[in-house]
Amino acid sequence: MLYSIPYLALITTLAVLAFLYSNSKIAIYKALYTTLGVGLFIFFFGFRGYIMSDWIIYHDLFYECTFQDIISFKLSADGYVEPGFTLFMLICKGIFRDYHFFVFISTLLNTILLLRFFNKHSDNILLGLMLFVVFDGLTIIVNLMRNAIAILIILNAIEYLQTRKPLQYFGLCLIAVSFHISTSLFIPLYFFFHIRFPRWCFISVIVLLNIIYLLHIPIFAHLLSMTGLDTDKTDKVIAYTQKLVTTSKISIGYLERLFTSFLIICYYNKLYEIRKGNGVFLNAFLAYLMFLFVFSDFPIIGHRMANLFAFGYWILWGDLIKCFAIENNRRLFSAFVYFYCAFRIIGSTQLPDFEYENVLLGARSYEERLYLHNKTFEETF
Repeated sequence: MLYSIPYLALITTLAVLAFLYSNSKIAIYKALYTTLGVGLFIFFFGFRGYIMSDWIIYHDLFYECTFQDIISFKLSADGYVEPGFTLFMLICKGIFRDYHFFVFISTLLNTILLLRFFNKHSDNILLGLMLFVVFDGLTIIVNLMRNAIAILIILNAIEYLQTRKPLQYFGLCLIAVSFHISTSLFIPLYFFFHIRFPRWCFISVIVLLNIIYLLHIPIFAHLLSMTGLDTDKTDKVIAYTQKLVTTSKISIGYLERLFTSFLIICYYNKLYEIRKGNGVFLNAFLAYLMFLFVFSDFPIIGHRMANLFAFGYWILWGDLIKCFAIENNRRLFSAFVYFYCAFRIIGSTQLPDFEYENVLLGARSYEERLYLHNKTFEETF
C-alpha cells in the first residue's frame, strides 16, 4: 500500500479535477482545471526517477546509441531498437546528454500526443488522463518508452481511419512503426476497424472469448502447431499451457471486463449515438479482450499486445457515464469508476520497483535503484 500512495494521489487529483471540470460552466475555470491536471501529469511522469524496471535498458541505450545504430538496428537485451526511436534518443542526447532530460522530453512528447487524441475523442481530458494511467498507461509511459510514442502516434491516426484518409493514416503508421514494430499490426486494421458490427456479432465474440478463457482452450498453442514449426517445440508449448489449467481464471480484473462487456452490450446503440466514431473504440475493446483471453496462458505476450488496444477503455468508460439517463445512476457509475480505478492502481503498484521518486524532490542514484530492483527480483522469484 505504501508504494501506491503517490499513484493513488495522482489519479485522485485527476478525478477531482475531472469532476470540477464536468460541473463547471465557466470557460476560464475549465481551462484552469485542465492546466492543473496536465501540469501535474507532466510533473509526475516527466521528472520521475528510476521507477519500475525497463529504465535499466533505456538508460544504457540512451548513453550508448550512435548514428550507426539507425542503420544497423543495434541489438540489445530488449531485441533490436527501431531507427525512429534511436534518432529520437540521439536528438535528445545532442541537446543535453542526460537521461532524465530524455525522460522529460519523452513525457512531453507523449503528453502532447495524448492531449491531441483526447481533444478529438473525449469531452473530459482529465477523466481521460486518469483512465489512461489506470488502464495500462502507467506501464506504457514508464516501462514501454518505445511503445508509448508508437501507440500515441497511432492514436492520432485514428481520425484518418474514421474519415477514410489512407495517405495520412498509413503515413502515421509508418512513423509509429519506426518507433516500435508492434504497431505494424494497425496497418491492415484500416480496412475493417471502423466498421460498425451488429450487436449480435459483438455479443457472439464476447461469449466466444469468455468460453476460450474459462475453459482454458489453448488457442495460441494450437495455432503454433498449425504453422508447421518443429513438432517437439509445439508439443512442449501445449504441455506447458495444460499445466496451467488448475490456475484460477476468475479475478477482480476478469469480473470488471465482464461487467464492462455487459454495459457495452446494454448501451451498444447509445454509444454510437454519443459518438459516431465509437466503432473504432468498441472494436479496440474486443481486440483488448481477445489478446488477454486467447493469450491468457502467455500473460506477457497477451498483455503486451493488449496494451496496443487499451485506448478503448480510455474513451468508452467516459462515454458510458453519459449513457445513464438518470442523473443519480450517472453519479453511482462515476463513483464506481473512481473506486475501481483506485483499487486497480493499488493492486498494480505493490512491488518496491514502484516506489516513486521525483528528481526535483530528491531521487536515489542509478546504482541504488539497480540494487533495489535486483534485490526485489531475487526475493520475488
